[in-house]
Amino acid sequence: MEIHLLERQLDSAQQGLEYWQNERKKLGDLIVAPRIDWMIHSHTNMVKNFSQQIAKRIDEAVPNKKLYRDLYESA
Repeated sequence: MEIHLLERQLDSAQQGLEYWQNERKKLGDLIVAPRIDWMIHSHTNMVKNFSQQIAKRIDEAVPNKKLYRDLYESA
């Protein structure tokens, strides 16, 4: 997949993660919310996966890749 498409998916996953984290904060820690907790877990995994895919594509495409890879792995 193209890097720019992966970046769009990463942005979308990050926005979704932020949304679900905010929803969870509204409920507080005392309320059981398995669906919201699962969505946070799922979006966290998506962010990690897309970041790793972008880092891999950069490794393949850019000769001086350490700088760019470090930026995406820290995301």
